[in-house]
Amino acid sequence: MVFVRGEYDGISHNPREYSTPEACTHGVNVLATTLLRLATRGPS
Repeated sequence: MVFVRGEYDGISHNPREYSTPEACTHGVNVLATTLLRLATRGPS
């Protein structure tokens, strides 16, 4: 689960919940970077 910054002091599950496109992009980049690192690392 990746959490992204919201604009209203952490309010969630509410119609006022809002994250900017930039915050969502940052969350996608975190997820993509993590998946790439996991996919390209050697055996444990």
